[in-house]
Amino acid sequence: MLRFKLFGIEIRLNFLFFAVLTVILLTDQTGIPVWALIASCIHECGHMVAFFCFHQTPRLISFELGGIRMQGQRMEQLKTWQEAVILLAGSGVNFLAFFLHLAVQQNLFASIHLLIGCFNLLPVKSLDGGKLLELLFQCIFPFHLAYRSVQICSWGFCLLLLIFGGYLAYYLNFTLLAFGIYLLISLLAEHRKRA
Repeated sequence: MLRFKLFGIEIRLNFLFFAVLTVILLTDQTGIPVWALIASCIHECGHMVAFFCFHQTPRLISFELGGIRMQGQRMEQLKTWQEAVILLAGSGVNFLAFFLHLAVQQNLFASIHLLIGCFNLLPVKSLDGGKLLELLFQCIFPFHLAYRSVQICSWGFCLLLLIFGGYLAYYLNFTLLAFGIYLLISLLAEHRKRA
């Protein structure tokens, strides 16, 4: 892992993130992953703007197998709704870009923004949707019960995605199965980190 500071923000670059990205970019013939990478960067810019709106400066930006993760310097000072806004900002920007690209007839790029926005809201712990679910559960349940509930939802949803993705891979294509495997790997990596 490579670590350095840029404008006071710690940047961590995990080899696996760039290895997977390189394999995808080298094996693809359509060019869609390049557009997806651009849409993902726009997604992360949405989170960054939300950080700054609440007077937060990211202290860490980590490129890891589970995606790109940001941590603020004073997150404990934020209210729950402010954390939720920061988590929703990435997908919100993707949905806004979806409508803008749809209006100018760029249907492919619009579809990619829609998929990235929806994908990040899935109720899986390593994604924004899982973190939002955890925030919601922490308002209702004690911390340990909220954490356990999100884990159960994440693993259950991932299993459903793998089953449905396997079915589609057999009859249509393997994209959903690849996303399911990616989420499974990110869940396993997070579980290993917590252990």
